[in-house]
Amino acid sequence: MDVTVNIPEVVAEVRALFERYEQALIDKNVEVLDATFWDSPRTIRYSFHEHGYAIGRQSQTWVRFPDLGWKVVSAHVSTMSAPPS
Repeated sequence: MDVTVNIPEVVAEVRALFERYEQALIDKNVEVLDATFWDSPRTIRYSFHEHGYAIGRQSQTWVRFPDLGWKVVSAHVSTMSAPPS
């Protein structure tokens, strides 16, 4: 099994999918988001909340399935509260 990291072709492939995912979040395009996520009964679906812009972090875990291609199997967004004044 090849465990080489940062293979340029793979990085480009995942980056394109990630950018599509990000645009779908911005556009609230549930169809694209559903297609991006692994179709599993364990998948917890998302909801959209309007809070304006917030500072935070986002992570996704992508897996390349032999018959499905790249899918998000885990994603999380957390925001930070504003520091006390």
